[in-house]
Amino acid sequence: MWVYITGCLASVVMMWFTSKVKYKRESAWHSFLVAFFSALPLIYIATIRYNVGKDYMNYKNLFIRIADGSNRYSVEPLYLWLNKGLAAVGFDYVSVFFATSFIFLLFIFLAIYNDSPNRILSAFLVVCTGFYFTFMNGTRQMMACAILLWSLKYVKEKKFVPYLITVVIAAGFHYTSLIFIVAYFIGNWTINRKWLIALTGMAFLLSTPLANLLNRIISSSYYSGYVGGQFDVEAKGYVTLLITAAIMAFATVFYEDSAEYKLYYNLQAVALVLAGLNGKVVLVNRIRWIFGLPVIILVPLAISNIKNEKARTIITAGIVILYAIYFYYTIGINNSNNVLPYDTIFNHIN
Repeated sequence: MWVYITGCLASVVMMWFTSKVKYKRESAWHSFLVAFFSALPLIYIATIRYNVGKDYMNYKNLFIRIADGSNRYSVEPLYLWLNKGLAAVGFDYVSVFFATSFIFLLFIFLAIYNDSPNRILSAFLVVCTGFYFTFMNGTRQMMACAILLWSLKYVKEKKFVPYLITVVIAAGFHYTSLIFIVAYFIGNWTINRKWLIALTGMAFLLSTPLANLLNRIISSSYYSGYVGGQFDVEAKGYVTLLITAAIMAFATVFYEDSAEYKLYYNLQAVALVLAGLNGKVVLVNRIRWIFGLPVIILVPLAISNIKNEKARTIITAGIVILYAIYFYYTIGINNSNNVLPYDTIFNHIN
């Protein structure tokens, strides 16, 4: 577990250092360098791991089959082409773990650079919210989630065509990304807090018939194979529901009537409703990841609205402590996503 703590702290320190360096002007190249070097410790840890994460061997064997010319696989086109490209130039399976972690973390840290008022806290949340470890299992989908998080810049700029293109690219890694098109239209909604409570309560009360409807839709989709499989019945995730609700309440207390805040706030509202359906709808937790990942920026946005500096510092420290406890509970105790014990490729060189 210490390897993850070290990686998290190293990324936080790199983000702090790059934030302190003064530049004559900021550019796309500058943002790339800040994002890359801040993400580098976590990229390295995710690249050199061996059999860490539930689906590690599946991704390793998939690369080997693709490299051998086999047609026995079913995977989204961009992920397939990524594997084929790496195999074509002679790289081994380790290269796909570097490429996927690079894409996932680079886009996340670029989004942090663009939108977070507290980049250091956001870098910490990448790990301690658990999304980093979710990536080690649901690699394709989390790559897509990271691209979607970055794509929110086009929602703020009201550029629908570039946004749509980016969503389609993300769907090339995981088809569920297409549902995120709705973010463009709900981003500027002003949600009445009373209606939000009523709507969320109604969603929970009607969760069973709603779940039946959604499961029927999924049964006729590309992901129908999951119905009746190991992901059909998952834990209800009361801890996740409680945390999502607490974040929503916190963001409501420190609400700001700005376009950027509304966007991240509304996405969290969707994540809350989806959290209430967890354990009832096939793969709903994976859809929640799409709308839930922006929390790494929403929390710093909400904190930035606290006017009193002392109160802001105390609340920030409290959130760090709570998420550190959550990290210890999910990883240290429950070994979520099977990321412990940590092993490296250097122990398996023939």
